Amino acid sequence: MDRQIIVLTGGIASGKTLASNYLGTLNAHVIDTDVIARQLLQKDGNPYSETALRAVKAAFGDEIFKAGVIDRVQLRALIFSDPVHKTTLENIMHPLIHQRVQDLLGTGNGSYDLVVVPLLHEGSPYVALADQILVIEVDEKMQLERVMARDHIDETLAKRIIDSQPSNQARRALANTIILNTNAEYTQKVLKQLDKQYSLAPSKNRVT
Repeated sequence: MDRQIIVLTGGIASGKTLASNYLGTLNAHVIDTDVIARQLLQKDGNPYSETALRAVKAAFGDEIFKAGVIDRVQLRALIFSDPVHKTTLENIMHPLIHQRVQDLLGTGNGSYDLVVVPLLHEGSPYVALADQILVIEVDEKMQLERVMARDHIDETLAKRIIDSQPSNQARRALANTIILNTNAEYTQKVLKQLDKQYSLAPSKNRVT
């Protein structure tokens, strides 16, 4: 593999989708672990969906399904109401997501792979995988408002979701580059510069 692997991370509603979509219009091959996670919980969503759905049903029962389809609203409420449920779901999902990322690295068009990982933390396999880690942040008040509006949830649940994720300080400790997403124009300007750097630099994972 001779192209760089860039890991993009940031808290919920910080602008990761804005960043990954924009870089995808330039030179990035985007691999979004959130997209993979959603596919895993859909019938025939990806090669590991059957394994994931079977394990979720065994762990949480038939009541988490409606007409054979996972009720995502109910599942989200369940896992954020009980840390044990959250850990159970993560133990099912994370290995399958990581395997799918490995499948996709180096495929498709692009000068580098951009792996979007919302829940990046020290010890994550994606830290060891990355040539560069890009962190995107947003003001905490704006983040809370975005989560409430986007997911149609109240402030209590929004805060619980935000607090369940790695802190800004923890992400900063891993970062090679940090972007404060104050507005789209500024963020895209910085991303365009980074895209050039990522496209030209060799990967530490280069096989020689």
